[in-house]
Amino acid sequence: MSRATIIFSALVILSGCSDKMHTTPGGHEGGDVPDGTSSKQLIVTDQASSSIFIYDFPTQETVWSWTAEDSEIPSGHAGWFGLPDEAKPVYEASCILMTDSRGGTALVRIKDKKALFYANPGGNPHSAEILPDGNIVVASSDGYLTMYEQDETSAYADHYLDRILLTSAHNVVWDKNRDCLWSAGGEIVYRLSCKDNKLQIQEQIPLPAGCGDAHDMVPVYGTNRLVLSTNSRCFYFYPESGTIEEAPSFRQGQIKSVSTGPFGYETICTVPEESWWTTSILNFSSGNTLVRFPEAEIYKARWRLDSPFSY
Repeated sequence: MSRATIIFSALVILSGCSDKMHTTPGGHEGGDVPDGTSSKQLIVTDQASSSIFIYDFPTQETVWSWTAEDSEIPSGHAGWFGLPDEAKPVYEASCILMTDSRGGTALVRIKDKKALFYANPGGNPHSAEILPDGNIVVASSDGYLTMYEQDETSAYADHYLDRILLTSAHNVVWDKNRDCLWSAGGEIVYRLSCKDNKLQIQEQIPLPAGCGDAHDMVPVYGTNRLVLSTNSRCFYFYPESGTIEEAPSFRQGQIKSVSTGPFGYETICTVPEESWWTTSILNFSSGNTLVRFPEAEIYKARWRLDSPFSY
């Protein structure tokens, strides 16, 4: 029985190919859930159920879900995972890198729901990224980035490698071509180096006047640019030149997440209906509802695809 009421046209199932920079942890692929490049799927954060779920368009079903209890995270730590706000597909879309407004972050293998890594950076984590050396950087909106090392002997990281202040950090993206990290917070886009287990700001690029509260920033699939949402406008950011231009969307402000894909995938977004959450996933250009989950409280939604920009 589907969790969703579907409002969408016929969808084309196509795949995208990219160079892979990482090795999938443990050699696992997607397992019982169809691989993200062969089935059109959404990864959704649902704060009503404190879960992340995968919705499969061909079957119109929720085919996978996760809570901290599924990964046998100890009860003393499970409280860090009650309001998931990010779920990013990584390692060839076989894993999900998630963050939670209650303080936690975790790398979850989809096949068996195992937490390969988890930590408590605190400060309202809003996004995370995996670096080429396997280190994980978490953006906390209270104003800092935290770098952790993945330890194969223990999933729980009880200490961090480095932490730097970064105003209202809401996002973090690895740029494989420029060998740097991008993060936007407040009115600034930051370029950072991540060498020798240290984070260092290299460049600061201001957003256009009057545009603050940078929120989601993600690569536009198959291109060399990022899409960035703020409190008042949406932009395309071009890392090579550092230029910023307005991105056409059905609305400009208060978009919580954007996700793109190859041909056959709509550019999608989430826009709050109540406070910061929504029940619907919308087309970024038209505002039309792609899919609705009436009982959910959705913060972000991502296509289950790898990111050629980063990996």
